[in-house]
Amino acid sequence: MCARSKKPRKRKTGLPPGTVVYTGVHHDTPISVDVCRYDEQSFELIDTGNDERLELPGTTAGKVLWIDLRGVHDAELLKVLGQRYDIHPLALEDIADTHQRPKFDEYPSGVIMIFPSLHWSEETGEVAEEQISVYFNDSLVFSSQERSADIFTNVKARLQEGRGKIRSRSTDYLAYILIDHAVDSYYHILDKLQEQTELLENEIHGGKSAAFRQKIHYMKYEYLNLRKGLMPMRELVGRLSRADGLFIHEETRPYLRDLHDHMLQIIEQMEIQREVLYGLQELHLSEISFQMNRVMKVLTIITTIFVPLTFLAGIYGMNFHHMPELAYRYSYPILWLVMIAIALGLVYYFRKKDWL
Repeated sequence: MCARSKKPRKRKTGLPPGTVVYTGVHHDTPISVDVCRYDEQSFELIDTGNDERLELPGTTAGKVLWIDLRGVHDAELLKVLGQRYDIHPLALEDIADTHQRPKFDEYPSGVIMIFPSLHWSEETGEVAEEQISVYFNDSLVFSSQERSADIFTNVKARLQEGRGKIRSRSTDYLAYILIDHAVDSYYHILDKLQEQTELLENEIHGGKSAAFRQKIHYMKYEYLNLRKGLMPMRELVGRLSRADGLFIHEETRPYLRDLHDHMLQIIEQMEIQREVLYGLQELHLSEISFQMNRVMKVLTIITTIFVPLTFLAGIYGMNFHHMPELAYRYSYPILWLVMIAIALGLVYYFRKKDWL
């Protein structure tokens, strides 16, 4: 189990509001732009050309245009997209700043949502976080992902195959689908963390808890990071479900309220698992205390047995000349028999008292 790595942050001190500056880790991988346009009867993938000549389509009345950007480290490209589709400069600034907490903002030209998508790495056993941004208005949905790996593959397949209600709904429903896709990843992360917690519990009961302190420290750190993301995420979904803006339709609100209920359920499940983790820590401390008490009891019993034996050895180890027992022929074996009898008698007494 490893702690989540921190990203270097590029400072924006002194720059005016709305300045687009990428603050995350710089990647050498090329940026990918997927563009599709659809309505209830049709779906088309649009070729945007190459990196040297990016051709951006315009919006069409009655159809939804979805632009999915994978990789936000090109600030100039973000500016071009913002000018082409009238995206507010403050929204572009938030998209490029990959250290944002989950947030929801409304602008005259559209709505911006920023939230984390979580992934579990089987190789490192840690939670990887990626910032997702979704901007939408009446005819456009613009989404951005930090990494080149596409987490919305299933959504695009559903659109292309015409499955579900996405193609019959407007842009706000697609935005809901994207955020719901990220919320589903939280369930997977909680399941993985629960598995790790159960492994820790088995280690405690199996007596294999040598590295328990380090492991539980990492687990507490993961839950803390998860809680820092989920609590504002709940606020984001709650504000989205109650928003009175022009770009959210009444037919989408029941789905947003259901998504808010899912967030409450996830947070409740996370809090329960945190309590279980703290309970495991208390159990570990109790186990250590119990083992220490057992060791101290054994040492105390051994000390108690040797006290009278040491007493006898001390008496007959004195260098007095007038000790009648020293002259007796069988003094040595008798002393041994007395000492063995005392030891066996004490052991029998301790067993009778269930101290052994």
